[in-house]
Amino acid sequence: MTDEPVSSSFFRFQARRLPAILAVFLLAAAALASALAAFRPYQETGGVPIWGADWKSRYNQRFAGLPAALPATRMFGYLCETPPGKLDGWDIERMYYVQYLIFPNLMEGTADYEWVIVNFDFGHFQDRHLSAAEKADPRKATEAFLRLRRERLKQQHLVLKTDFGDGVLLCRREGVGGHKR
Repeated sequence: MTDEPVSSSFFRFQARRLPAILAVFLLAAAALASALAAFRPYQETGGVPIWGADWKSRYNQRFAGLPAALPATRMFGYLCETPPGKLDGWDIERMYYVQYLIFPNLMEGTADYEWVIVNFDFGHFQDRHLSAAEKADPRKATEAFLRLRRERLKQQHLVLKTDFGDGVLLCRREGVGGHKR
């Protein structure tokens, strides 16, 4: 037994755990910030999702042919019209809904996989990425949408394998080593 007081050894014991305690606190703070960001689209529209109350039915139709066409791999990347690393709560909600639609396959919000599911939602694109002048001219809006799609696929080295229509694509990452499988 040492002559050291119990309280002194208790604080030394707790000080060793301080990094773990701080990590848990920071993780909880990040989770709270993410939850608040995901709630923002509903606050802006009075509780109705930005693209209408029935957006999930529309997504069910858009992605109807995808699950049966997926290759044998179990892990897929995901790409949408919002640049990688700038996804907000609504983009993440859409990504998780696509994950639900392709279950039991798994998906990660990056194009760094051999197979990538592309979700270019024209309505979302118009609301988020076009000026008022571009929105007013359907031809310009469509051209901007298709240009962004071509550029994004080229930047990520993705080759279109199946176009399911309405902005839903299955692409394969080719010509670049180091992708996840």
